[in-house]
Amino acid sequence: MKCAVILYHKNALKLYKQRWIEKCVASIENQSYKEFHVYDLCYGNENQNLGAILGRNLEFNSYEHLNIRLLNHVWAQNFLLNKAFKEDGMDFVFNVNLDDYYAPTRFGTELTWLHNGYDLVSSNFVYIEEDDQNEDRTTLTLLVSQKDIKKHLMLGDNPICHPGVAYSKAFWLTHGPYPDAIPREDLLLWQMAINAGANFCIVPQILVYYRRHPNQVCK
Repeated sequence: MKCAVILYHKNALKLYKQRWIEKCVASIENQSYKEFHVYDLCYGNENQNLGAILGRNLEFNSYEHLNIRLLNHVWAQNFLLNKAFKEDGMDFVFNVNLDDYYAPTRFGTELTWLHNGYDLVSSNFVYIEEDDQNEDRTTLTLLVSQKDIKKHLMLGDNPICHPGVAYSKAFWLTHGPYPDAIPREDLLLWQMAINAGANFCIVPQILVYYRRHPNQVCK
């Protein structure tokens, strides 16, 4: 079984606080399941890898930095998912956003559900924001029942936490790529895929700490 993590960024330190990026990367380094390859794509002009951004060595078992200018984050996602699944033979890929952070059990938990036959897995999550002391605080907890996923999607409401998505190869080869339709690219892909018979799962645990701020990519 081959697993990968995709991280993609442009002007990271102009958009995000270094503390946020450190918290995200540390949450990936501290996963209980560690057998994964990390793709670190800078799709802007600055050619910054995560080690340079953080000023330290990265504690990943397997790591690859790429610097390729791409139009936007949709192109970056599609590039990395095609590389992981079609070129490098990965079986599962975990999506990561650099401004969010993750429970240490995220990868292992999502893998369990992928092995149970689901095509795409995410989780319940909480919104976080910084307070006046630059400390993270929870502002809202999002809980979605498994049976309500399709109903939400058909109503145009996206219950799938994109920063916490884990893809199977079968999902991507059958239903990818994302349409270049910011900010609805993920909703449109989910709607198309579930109508075509894809099997989605939102695991009941809270595995994603989703940061709200003016520069976030996902809204």
